Amino acid sequence: MPYYVHVISIFTFAGAFSCSWFGQYLSSVKAAILWTGYVFSVMFLMLLSPTLYVERKKTDEEGNEITLRCQLVGLKACEMNLDVEGIEKGLYDPPDGNIHPGLHDECRHGPALLRI
Repeated sequence: MPYYVHVISIFTFAGAFSCSWFGQYLSSVKAAILWTGYVFSVMFLMLLSPTLYVERKKTDEEGNEITLRCQLVGLKACEMNLDVEGIEKGLYDPPDGNIHPGLHDECRHGPALLRI
């Protein structure tokens, strides 16, 4: 997700200020429910972070040992399958030079452990 760090930061700070302001006008039970929902939504957004992954050692088609990285939680709609030869030849590199660091990190990226 592009700008993920900015989105989670804005959501965290704006949500905390909104919950504290709105919680003044609610009873203590409703304010606790509001804060619980907010905390769970922040935790869910943090789990969607593309930088949280699990690394495993696997063997590829040629018998070489590779590192496979799998995100903890991923969105099915955002998954893309790229071929290894195309990545090595630079077919997926953008012309402006803003290359995603995950393409050339010598690791393969597998599907997420929990796909939504």
